Amino acid sequence: MNSGSDCGWLDKVEFGGDSYEPDNSFDQYSTMSVTSSLQSQSRSIDPTGDNDYIRFYAQADKNYIFYTEGSTDTYGYLYDSNQNQLTYDDDSGSGLNFRIEYPITSSGYYFLRVRGYSSSTKGPYTLYYKYEIPGGDLITSKSGTLSGTGSTYTFSVSGYPAVTVVMGGNENADFDLYAKWGSPPTTSDYDARGYSSTSFEYFTTSGSGTLYIMVRSWSGSGHWKCWGISGSTNADSGRKTGSLSGTGGTATYSVGGFSKGYAFNSGPDGSDFDLYTKWNSPPTTSSYDARGYSGWAQEIAGPAPGSGTLYFMVRSYSGSGGYATVELIF
Repeated sequence: MNSGSDCGWLDKVEFGGDSYEPDNSFDQYSTMSVTSSLQSQSRSIDPTGDNDYIRFYAQADKNYIFYTEGSTDTYGYLYDSNQNQLTYDDDSGSGLNFRIEYPITSSGYYFLRVRGYSSSTKGPYTLYYKYEIPGGDLITSKSGTLSGTGSTYTFSVSGYPAVTVVMGGNENADFDLYAKWGSPPTTSDYDARGYSSTSFEYFTTSGSGTLYIMVRSWSGSGHWKCWGISGSTNADSGRKTGSLSGTGGTATYSVGGFSKGYAFNSGPDGSDFDLYTKWNSPPTTSSYDARGYSGWAQEIAGPAPGSGTLYFMVRSYSGSGGYATVELIF
């Protein structure tokens, strides 16, 4: 007769809370496939002291974005295929544990590493990731005159999924801006429009194919300039308006952000207003990162790459009158 239990016994096995394990080194990693659509993975820092190494293939000339959310505080690190650290982040992004946005210039394999805040950190987090086609390139610049109410000028751009359009005109008139994908817009058929009571208008529109852009005089005549920038903005100061009373008059504004910054200005025909930008300190006529200083009151200053606070100053080189201006960061 046998004594004791007839069943077999196994040593106790504990499973961590991260289904992607083991991925604790450059040699032992999990993977993700990054596309233009936002995706996510539910992960854990488990056990304490855990590091998650995630390999992905990146395409050149795209901005790659990674961030985490959740109750577990995490740091993020980005490495190239040779394990060289490219960047890292902690606590960027409102409500996020970290946020990395990095422009990849060479196609190949890269690594994202996620670790806990301290050696005792443990718990779940959600990793989000995607790439974006970088914006902020000046793709078109047009100028001309509108000669009275109803006068229009239409032009087009192709090959961009999103375009930010800005128009500055004679601030003694009222000019409007219209855009439509695939066919020229009209005042009743458009995909986007700007129609304030000034001659300064801007918007971002997304679509495919050819974007047609129309500048139109609601009332009055005068000079205009129009610019198309690829992509959408990550910071917008909002329209600022005021008046400059004679040579040397200035007005300065600012907005926070990162990447490529542009300022745009609209003013009255017969005056010459200039535009200056500078990252992290107010610009002067001798210290700036970008400027617009044609003989007109309608100006563009940029691109000026940087991060932090971008200051922009409107200045009267000669003349007086009302202006409208904005700072956009891509």
